[in-house]
Amino acid sequence: MRPNTSLLKDIAEIDRGIVINSRSETSIADIYAAGDCTQTFDVSSGQNRIMALLPNAYMQGESAGINMAGGEKVFDMAIPMNAIGFSGCIL
Repeated sequence: MRPNTSLLKDIAEIDRGIVINSRSETSIADIYAAGDCTQTFDVSSGQNRIMALLPNAYMQGESAGINMAGGEKVFDMAIPMNAIGFSGCIL
């Protein structure tokens, strides 16, 4: 998987993905990003990485939406995880 960063490639900080902080902010004021195209801090490794997994994308999106609307939401616990529901059990 390779993130599509072309929309921001000449104006925002891009590494392997669009670099965001714990509020899902890019290096450009008032521009937010979330999900598979982003690169964020992985608390388990201590490095900035692409965390292309649904739970992280969901929480980044929630953070971005709340912050865009003028609220305060931080998501600073990104870890390489995934989950699936099967027969009523979360695996």
